[in-house]
Amino acid sequence: MLRRIIFRCFLAGLAVVLLVTGGFVITCVMVTSTPAVYTEASDLHDIEDGKRRFEQTLVRLAGVSLTPGQISELRRKEDAEDLFSPEEWVALMDDVGHGLKRTTQTIRQDDLNAWMAQELSVLPGGDLQDPRIIFSEGRMTLAARMPMKGFSIVWGIEMTPIVTPDRLELEIQDLRAGHLPLPVDRIAHLLADTSDVKHGRVSFDVHSTPPRLCFDWDPELRLRIVDVVVTDRAIEFTVEAIDQADEMADAVVSR
Repeated sequence: MLRRIIFRCFLAGLAVVLLVTGGFVITCVMVTSTPAVYTEASDLHDIEDGKRRFEQTLVRLAGVSLTPGQISELRRKEDAEDLFSPEEWVALMDDVGHGLKRTTQTIRQDDLNAWMAQELSVLPGGDLQDPRIIFSEGRMTLAARMPMKGFSIVWGIEMTPIVTPDRLELEIQDLRAGHLPLPVDRIAHLLADTSDVKHGRVSFDVHSTPPRLCFDWDPELRLRIVDVVVTDRAIEFTVEAIDQADEMADAVVSR
């Protein structure tokens, strides 16, 4: 009888050890494994061409806020030769020179990632490297790699963009370390309790469900985002210029 009890206790203890060890191993595998979408987004071709297409799109988006005088001055800018050929720059200035105060432009996932591969290979802070953007229907994911001793962890944050009259909000849908999902609300409140979540025009709304990153419009840019549409491997921005009448109206309302 005593041997049977000891044997059963041994089996129960062994089962607990195996469960804990198995859970630890599975967690490690999930954390250290690289998501396939990140690997695919990191497989870039024609980086120079993609980077140039992304920069051309930024010029077209920013162009709605330019005055005719500013466009004439930019046509003579020699600094643009470092980014574009003379023919490309003339074509860009012709595009923004039509005087349109509203435009819709599409940014391809590969073009944005090509730009980040050359211009933003390390995120501010230095812990996260090789950031990549993944666009899917209605959502966008920012993923980056954190090097460790002998391995690395790919952190990912999935967001849904929401445009309001005052700002752009990114609703945080999912947080992951590798393939391991993390508690979004709990981490958001932890960050809110341990740090200042307001930085200039960027704020962190932890009271909404799910929490949101908020970007207030900067009046110095003289433009705002009107609409954002995320599709598979691309994002479409519609922006419009903020004219002086709009700024004066906003100033009167705020008084």
